[in-house]
Amino acid sequence: MFALRTLLLLLLPLCPGPGPGRGSEAKVTRSCTETRQILGARGYSLSLLPPALISGEHLRICPQEYTCCSSEIEERLTWDTEATFRGLVEESGSFLVHMLAARHRKFDEVFREMLSSAEHSLALLFHRSYGRLYSQHTPLFSGLFSRLRDYYEKSGEGLDDALVDFWAQLLERMFPLLHPQYIFSPDYLFCLTRLASSADDSLKPFGDSPRRLRLQVTRAMVAARAFIQGLETGRDVVSEALKMVSFFWLRRSRAPFPLSRQLSPLG
Repeated sequence: MFALRTLLLLLLPLCPGPGPGRGSEAKVTRSCTETRQILGARGYSLSLLPPALISGEHLRICPQEYTCCSSEIEERLTWDTEATFRGLVEESGSFLVHMLAARHRKFDEVFREMLSSAEHSLALLFHRSYGRLYSQHTPLFSGLFSRLRDYYEKSGEGLDDALVDFWAQLLERMFPLLHPQYIFSPDYLFCLTRLASSADDSLKPFGDSPRRLRLQVTRAMVAARAFIQGLETGRDVVSEALKMVSFFWLRRSRAPFPLSRQLSPLG
C-alpha cells in the first residue's frame, strides 16, 4: 500500500533520537536530505519539505518532536492513505459484486434447465406409459411446472396450493376414466376432490405419493429460491455499501482541504 509505506518511510527515519527535546532552544542542525529524496521520488513537491528538522508540536500524525514532516506533507499523506483505502475497498467490493452476480446467473441457468429437464423427462415417461390418455391431459402437468416456475421466479408463495390443486385436478379427470360405467356430476367430483385434499387423509386415492412428492418438491424449491435470493441480496447489499463509501469519500474530500489541494494532492 503506497500511502502507508510512504507514511512509514516518513515517520520511522525522522523520529528523533537522543537530542533536543520539546521546548528546547538548542539549535537543530540535522538534515532532511534523505526524507526529501524519498518523498521527492514519489512525487511530493520539495518546496513542502523542510531542509532541516522542525518542531512538530502542531502535527497530528507525524512525530510531535523534531521532524522533517510539515503540515502540508501530513495533509497529503492523509489524502493518499484515504485514497488508497478507498481504492482497495472499491476493488474488493467490485470483485465481490461481479462474483455474486456471476454465481446468481449461473445457478439460475442451471436450475431452470433442471426444471425443463424434469418436465421433459416426465412427459416422455408418461407418454410411453399412457400414450393418448396422457396426451389428452398434458396441460395438467405443464400447468404444475408453470406454477413451480412462478414460485421460483416471482411470488415465492402458493407452492403447497399448486401441489394440492395438481392432485385434485388429476383425481377429477382420472376418476371418471377409471369408472366409465358411471356418470358423475360436477358437484360429486368437486366433493370428491375436496375430501381427497382434506388434512385428515380420510381418502387417499393416490396412496402416499402426494405426501412424498410434496416433501421432495418443497425441499428443492425452497432451497433453490432461498439460495438465489441470498445471492441477489448479497450483490445488492455490497453495491449499496460501495455507493455509501463513494458518497462518504466525496463529502470527506471536500471537508478538510481547499479545492486546489483536492485537485492536486501531491502539490
